[in-house]
Amino acid sequence: MTAHPALNEYHRLQTTQLDVPPRLLLGPGPSNAHPRVLQALSMRQIGHLDPCFIGLMNEVQSLLRYAWQTDNTMTIPVSATGSAAMEATLANTVEPRDIVLVGVNGYFGHRLMIWLVVTVPISDRLTSLGGRCFPSMNYEPV
Repeated sequence: MTAHPALNEYHRLQTTQLDVPPRLLLGPGPSNAHPRVLQALSMRQIGHLDPCFIGLMNEVQSLLRYAWQTDNTMTIPVSATGSAAMEATLANTVEPRDIVLVGVNGYFGHRLMIWLVVTVPISDRLTSLGGRCFPSMNYEPV
């Protein structure tokens, strides 16, 4: 029989129940969740093949169709980053011959422009320093 080394208890802590003080989150994310959302998140988990899960997904699809005012049967929620949301929105709304104007004044505008340059042959941009507004003007594409 092999002897196991003794467990080092040096860094073990006796912790108490987590008690996070309430905060008002006003940044770009994360943001405060509605109490109904917090309640839903505290419920038991179900698997993706559970009939209850499929029913919930059907309900979410229906609500998304209402929000986007579409009858598209392929309307689905996608769990992803904000960058993925920008890309998905443009991929589903921009046609090959469309001209797209992007206001670039920070990281995400730059990322969006890179995606558009690869995807849409005609795109243009306005640039501004981060945190600054774009000048009021009549824009003419180049």
